[in-house]
Amino acid sequence: MIINRECFGLESITETIDLYHYSTDQYTVLKTMRLAGVVDREREQKFDKSVVERSLVGHYFDHISFFIDPIPLDLASLSGHRHTLWTKGLKLYEHKVTISINDVFRYDLVATPKHLKLLDDTLDGVDWDDERARKGYFDAERKISKDNGYSHGDYNTFITTISKFKNGTRQSFIDMFKLDLDMEYRQHAARVPHLMLYPENGSIPVTSVKRITLR
Repeated sequence: MIINRECFGLESITETIDLYHYSTDQYTVLKTMRLAGVVDREREQKFDKSVVERSLVGHYFDHISFFIDPIPLDLASLSGHRHTLWTKGLKLYEHKVTISINDVFRYDLVATPKHLKLLDDTLDGVDWDDERARKGYFDAERKISKDNGYSHGDYNTFITTISKFKNGTRQSFIDMFKLDLDMEYRQHAARVPHLMLYPENGSIPVTSVKRITLR
């Protein structure tokens, strides 16, 4: 579902929300991988199948990822300096974007506690080689997203839902590292709620940029 004021009659909603994207390069406009021209055809075909199988709101190459809060500057320390990506001394550009009702996009909030409970409760019991088993899991995953406003919502739902997760990013990282799972040390936000935005035009302007160094 594409969020815009005409579709939902939300002319009176003026609330905005700030989101955060990190990279080693600085940008004035954030672009999807497709718009930036870095799409790998072999990987694209793989994700083509995933879009259908998982009923995703958009293609992987058409999204831009965001944290709901600024990441903790002591993120490397929080991981016991075991994380392979969030390392001590890593210099990043923190891009803040301000989302408003004027923006047109699809969205998907992922790695929420409800998603993770489904994963933890069923992971070992799913035969991923069985098409019906996979479909059952992905249907349950998508139902969680739709029922809780994590995707497919209007702008009011989007703002309300994302606001519930504000100021929780640091604790989510702490909780993730407590599990001491090898995979979580090799992914940016495996068990941390984060947002995938699918802008209709493939880009989102940056509100401000700050240089940070992890410790």
